[in-house]
Amino acid sequence: MNEPSISQRLQQCFQAVFPNLKQPELATASSETLSDWDSVAQVTLISVVEEEFAVVLPEEKYGEMLSFEAWQAYLETLRR
Repeated sequence: MNEPSISQRLQQCFQAVFPNLKQPELATASSETLSDWDSVAQVTLISVVEEEFAVVLPEEKYGEMLSFEAWQAYLETLRR
């Protein structure tokens, strides 16, 4: 059985933090499109993603990780 992709694992993280987020909305999810994406949700998302991917997000990146797309791009760079 294949291991889940970065995108699939990231989707699970986003759905854990934003349970009302529907599957089709995931790819475009951002702090601008989700009204419940506040500072608490941001910190929670960072924590959930760090745990899922066994990474530590550098503090200088906190303000950049404001969308599903940004997270995916960042995690893809770590894979290389």
